[in-house]
Amino acid sequence: MIPEDLSPLAAAEFARRFAALWGAADSAGLAALFLSDGECLTVTGAEAIGRAAVAKALSDDLGGLLRGARLVTGKTRVRNLTGGLLLSQRYVLTGLVDAQGQDLGRHGLMMSAVLAPSLEGLRALSVVLVPLDQG
Repeated sequence: MIPEDLSPLAAAEFARRFAALWGAADSAGLAALFLSDGECLTVTGAEAIGRAAVAKALSDDLGGLLRGARLVTGKTRVRNLTGGLLLSQRYVLTGLVDAQGQDLGRHGLMMSAVLAPSLEGLRALSVVLVPLDQG
């Protein structure tokens, strides 16, 4: 592990990569951002443990209700943990449409992630995605 692995810049890069892979609907790429035993609570409330389960849950979300959705990176906060980082990342969720194809506007989304260094670089032990009320 090098010190840069646990820097706020590394955490911000993780958040940008997450958004880019989300926009590409690349659930396998998103799952690769997790440790092998990482866990995710998705926007729709699916709970997944392990990369294969994370890939499936995110694929279901991105192929269903969140099809075509994009994440725009907003405010980032990083806190140091012993041997890891806590990332609080605010996104704006765009590109959502209803069954008739009508734009549903912009919505807030908060990601809370516990990140740890690994041989593959900074990876998520846990990610929780929570929609935010815009009101």
